[in-house]
Amino acid sequence: MPKYFLTGERGTGKSHIVEKLIELYRVTGFLTRFDKRRKELYLRFIQGPEYLIGKREKKKIQPIPEGFLKASKEIPELETSSKLLVIDEIGFLEECCEEFRRAVKNLLEHSDNCLCVLRKGKFPFIKELLTLGGFETIEVTVRNRESILSFLIEEYKKAGL
Repeated sequence: MPKYFLTGERGTGKSHIVEKLIELYRVTGFLTRFDKRRKELYLRFIQGPEYLIGKREKKKIQPIPEGFLKASKEIPELETSSKLLVIDEIGFLEECCEEFRRAVKNLLEHSDNCLCVLRKGKFPFIKELLTLGGFETIEVTVRNRESILSFLIEEYKKAGL
């Protein structure tokens, strides 16, 4: 039951690790990605819909609570047995929607094999997630990202994924 939180500075390769694992294993979960102009942020379910969860206004990202609320209704439907649960990433926008936070926490607590990317910083929801039992936190740097990728590949292989 390998369960990991990945954290690290922006640009260190956390999403690179996630993308490589998605290529190798049967996965479920969701990714947050900007549009090409980096104006809108979407939460994209790996095998499903996507929801607008943030918009850049005056250089700052503003949360879209309705998008998080819609996504929170999809989360309980994710099938995690014999799959790797991937979440990339949890940050500060999630603070706007209690239902979403509750659904993510429940999903993480009840999944056996997880990789969840957490934005670096002191945010209440991330602080709460870090108290969950059974998770190991790994800090990714440019120097260690390839060795962390190799380590995670081996861990999930041993778990039978």
